[in-house]
Amino acid sequence: MTKLLLSGILLLCSFSFFGQSLDTLFVTKCQDINWTSQYRNSDRFKTIKFEDGSSINLDGFIKIGKPSGTNSSQVVNTGLFNSTVQQQNNFSYLMLGRMGMAMMGGITYLPENLKGLDAKIIEIKLVHSGLSKNSLAGPVLILEINRVTVSVLNYKLAFENGELINPNRPMNRSEAIAALKEQKDLLDLGMITNEQYETKKKELSKFIK
Repeated sequence: MTKLLLSGILLLCSFSFFGQSLDTLFVTKCQDINWTSQYRNSDRFKTIKFEDGSSINLDGFIKIGKPSGTNSSQVVNTGLFNSTVQQQNNFSYLMLGRMGMAMMGGITYLPENLKGLDAKIIEIKLVHSGLSKNSLAGPVLILEINRVTVSVLNYKLAFENGELINPNRPMNRSEAIAALKEQKDLLDLGMITNEQYETKKKELSKFIK
């Protein structure tokens, strides 16, 4: 069933070329058929707004994290007298190329050597799970890394497993505490004023409570 659903989504993506340009894709509304039924697979959005309230714009950048370790392949390095086999970790939720191409050649996952790079968001769209607009839909991000096109198969799992890093996400509690300690060290060293420290403390406190 899952394979059939994925195949359907890939097929729909392959035929989505022309559509209107819209403002914001709200991830929290993607399970609301009354909202998603307004849009076609070919429609493109200028901004995507995530569940945590953060957003990223078209032509903005998102960082590639590291492979989640659930997908690997072997790389054979052939020498003059012998060869070595290395295990290479691949990304599980990021694929090379556009989704429609996977219908013809299968999915090629992003290799590990692209980790840590900044990827430009070149498309933000909503893809329906069925042939009708009156079906559940999910956001799809198309990225570009050094002129290489990358499709995000599941943005939520990519974030949760560290394969994608949202630069605009809210700071978590641990990060806020670490940042506050750093500011205190700077204050003790005389690198910032007490007023600057208190301003930063007030800003960070909302993430610590």
